[in-house]
Amino acid sequence: MRLAEKIGAIAVDDALGDPVEQVLDLTGGEGADKGCECVGWQAHDPHGHAYRHFDDREDGWTKVVLHPTHG
Repeated sequence: MRLAEKIGAIAVDDALGDPVEQVLDLTGGEGADKGCECVGWQAHDPHGHAYRHFDDREDGWTKVVLHPTHG
């Protein structure tokens, strides 16, 4: 989350409360155009080994931030 914030993203930690409410609070009630849930592989894919490695914070595993072009 610190790395996300370092590059300008707003990290939302669901351990601190309802993530939807946090986003609404952060955006003055407007919500977000896009979001990405980046950890929590158990909830999405029990066979997702990449999430498992990242969630375990193993050396050499990192996330990628994609900046799509608008056009």
